[in-house]
Amino acid sequence: MQEKIHTWGKPSHQALVFLHGLGSSGLMFQEVAHHLEDFYIVSLTLPGHGGRIDLEDDQSYRYSALVHQIRREIETVLSNRTFYLVGHSWGAELALAYAHYFPKRLLGIVLLDGGYLTADDLGMTIKQELEDTKKFLKQTVYPSMHEFLQSERSQRERWNKDLETAAKGCVRETENGTVQLAVSEFTSLSIVRARYEQPLQDLTSFIELPILLLIATLPEAFSSLRNTVAKRLQHPAIKILPIPYASHDLVADQPEQVADTIKKWITKRHDKTL
Repeated sequence: MQEKIHTWGKPSHQALVFLHGLGSSGLMFQEVAHHLEDFYIVSLTLPGHGGRIDLEDDQSYRYSALVHQIRREIETVLSNRTFYLVGHSWGAELALAYAHYFPKRLLGIVLLDGGYLTADDLGMTIKQELEDTKKFLKQTVYPSMHEFLQSERSQRERWNKDLETAAKGCVRETENGTVQLAVSEFTSLSIVRARYEQPLQDLTSFIELPILLLIATLPEAFSSLRNTVAKRLQHPAIKILPIPYASHDLVADQPEQVADTIKKWITKRHDKTL
């Protein structure tokens, strides 16, 4: 079982808190953290992921409930310090919900290709998404860790120890030696249901904090949809930027570019306040 909180950098630096997507873990941000050496990186492995136990019931995965637990875990590391919140995919949705409920110590939000596309935009229904999730979990089984890592490596144009660590953080070895996702069916389906029970498509209009939205550009077939939906967001202080040659998994495809874009945005905001 991995730790639920991962940190990189000097605690005296400006803090950035990272929230991962469904099925991932806090270790997915290790490589991008190395490119953010001027910040203190705090990355959470969320409940039901990376070996952490599931929450008691599916209602605990609703945004309004889960952000309270996230707040407690952040405060164990940062106490009453200010910070930026960075979320990928489902983690971006959690970041928006957190900003809605607990804006006091937040300086801004960074959405990594998440928090803007809805089920309606993608033509999905809750029934279809629940069925697809069950099917995906059952199919994602590998004979060994070696074969799992080979599969992961074959899907990427580059590979290193950080990507291997991130990949291992998403899976677990069973008693018979096979490898499967570390997130349970209960947690996965509860998160899917929560997205439909508490839709966040209009939440950005109620958030007064500055927002940086980084959107994927691959596959190109989805670029028009992404751009159209992103422009639909109503917020006075939102900055929307594409990350070239990056799929939904931005931090794995272009970690240095993602880090540099975040740094420049934060630096520009800081200079304006001086």
